[in-house]
Amino acid sequence: MRHDAELRRRQQNFLAARVARVQSPLASIQLAAETLVLRSRDDDSKRLGRRILEDGERLLRMIDNLLDTTRLEEGRQRLAPQPTNLALRGAAVAAIAERAQR
Repeated sequence: MRHDAELRRRQQNFLAARVARVQSPLASIQLAAETLVLRSRDDDSKRLGRRILEDGERLLRMIDNLLDTTRLEEGRQRLAPQPTNLALRGAAVAAIAERAQR
C-alpha cells in the first residue's frame, strides 16, 4: 500500500509540474489572440482570433480542473457544495451545438 501511495504521489507531482508548464505558453497565445481581435480590420481574422481565445479559455479551465483534482486528492483543497442553476445547462448545450456547426 505504501508503494501504491508513493506511486500515486509521484504521478500527481508529475502531472502538476507538466500542467503548470503549459500555462505560460497558453497565456502567451491568449495575449496574441486578443491582440489579433483588437487590431485586425478583417472579419475573418477577428473571427479566428475569437475562436483561439475561446479555445484557450477552455484549455485554461481544463488545466485548472486538473490542478484542482490534484489538490483534492492530496487533501489540500476541500469541496464546498453550491446550488446550481439548471437553466445554464441549456445555454451550454446551445454553445456546443453552435461550435459543432462551424
